Amino acid sequence: MITSSHNPKVKRAIQLRNARRRKKSGLIIIDGLREIRRAMAGGVTLVEALVSGGELSDAAAALARELASQTEVWEVAPALHARIAFGARDEGIVAIARRPAADIAQWQPPEHCLTVIVEAAEKPGNLGAVVRTADGAGANAVIAANALCDPFHPNAIRASLGLVFCLPIFTLSSEAAIAWLKRHEFAILAAVLQASIDYRSADYSGRVAIALGSEASGLSSTWRTDEITPIRLPMRGWGDSLNLSAAAAALLYHAAGVREGDGARSGQ
Repeated sequence: MITSSHNPKVKRAIQLRNARRRKKSGLIIIDGLREIRRAMAGGVTLVEALVSGGELSDAAAALARELASQTEVWEVAPALHARIAFGARDEGIVAIARRPAADIAQWQPPEHCLTVIVEAAEKPGNLGAVVRTADGAGANAVIAANALCDPFHPNAIRASLGLVFCLPIFTLSSEAAIAWLKRHEFAILAAVLQASIDYRSADYSGRVAIALGSEASGLSSTWRTDEITPIRLPMRGWGDSLNLSAAAAALLYHAAGVREGDGARSGQ
């Protein structure tokens, strides 16, 4: 059992809370039984797992046994494991994995593809919540354009309930995202507060991309061209906007409802 905070495996796990360390090492840290199982289902390469030496739930013990057949598993003193795990959410297992690498140039979108673009998202929890919504609404992919946060930040993994491992997530510039969408003949709908077109009047057929901006400043001017359709969510109260995940939910579920039955997610 690992009992020292100076153990290299413990130190690495703690360091992976830092974005710079994740980028340099190419590794990520995954908390939570559901999140680890979804990483496994998504084909993520596990490097090792750190398991609390204390009493585990039946679900945690079963996962620990399954992990032992696939990767290295190290037992860690309970008090030390609590330092490694995410806040008070220690379920007894933390996994270290290779960062998923998704190359949009290698991905062929299906004919009825629904994609969501999030530009300049600042909070990983917001980005993770959008990924969770995208999965629920049947979207095929998420593009993090001009990303200011890591889609595989522990907060993003947690907010998505591990669904960041189940949907393709591409990180690229807004300009590159638009060029790729045009090349693949997507209709691009951009959520803009001052737009004259109500979101319910837009065309959601075929390949559709819905772009949303940051909560602080909305979409950049890059998304305001004649080839991109601006749409708005009407605000009927005192507020002038919804938060990012709420706006994504409203637009994606409306799109999913309109597209129901057209095979929007087939061929993912």
